[in-house]
Amino acid sequence: MIIEHCTDAEISCRFLQVQPGTDDRSRQFEESADCGNSMIAAAVACVAARPPVRLTIVNSATGLRIDTHFGDTSTRHVPVEADVTPRFHGQRPESFTLPGSDACWKVDGTPTTLLKAANPYVIVRAADLDVAVETLRKPDPGALLLDRLRRIRRHAARHLGLPGSSELPKIAVAEWTAAGVLTARTVYLGRWHPHLPLSAGISVAMAALVPRSTVFRSPRDEVSVSARASDIQVHLAQHDSLITRCSINGLAGELLAEVTVPAEQQ
Repeated sequence: MIIEHCTDAEISCRFLQVQPGTDDRSRQFEESADCGNSMIAAAVACVAARPPVRLTIVNSATGLRIDTHFGDTSTRHVPVEADVTPRFHGQRPESFTLPGSDACWKVDGTPTTLLKAANPYVIVRAADLDVAVETLRKPDPGALLLDRLRRIRRHAARHLGLPGSSELPKIAVAEWTAAGVLTARTVYLGRWHPHLPLSAGISVAMAALVPRSTVFRSPRDEVSVSARASDIQVHLAQHDSLITRCSINGLAGELLAEVTVPAEQQ
């Protein structure tokens, strides 16, 4: 993550993700992706040096804008809440299905939803993988499930014309619990992501609003997605079938970055 202060209250950033390669010379940077968690972590790090009440961070490559609000900056862990300014205000959820794929499209024989509401994502329902929702709360989903998810992601990448070395599209597994909570986990560096990536939360929430998608339920005005392994939740709201709001609640500094506040600020 490369950052630059534009003003005291705004930071411009560029997220660069290293792509795997056989050696250092063949490795490349993925420059077109968003990482909301990294953006918020960068904001948390900046607050240690110069703590404003609010700080906006913008990805100069993609336009993703996150407005962060900080709590008590005198503690080791700085509480953070954030609002995302979506680039898709006033659009319909189904407009985010990726070209060439239906809302429910089979990849490697598994029903999936391919869409881009943040990063390009493959959304798979846990039930379609014969996986219990409790598996999404475990620290290790097991090698067989990870191998199957990697295979689905590779098939989807080829369908979208993306190189095999690309980390896009990303893949998320989601399932509705009996209590009506849409729980999601993503694969990250060959394992479960320890928390809910902001981009995954936005994409999974959007998929819940797309008719016939793998995780669609009856039409509703608002959808919340949660990674039950953490306290992060992403909310999408719509009015008259148009997206009107996207926000993140429950973000805490200890989930993203540990900050030591200078003694003179304590």
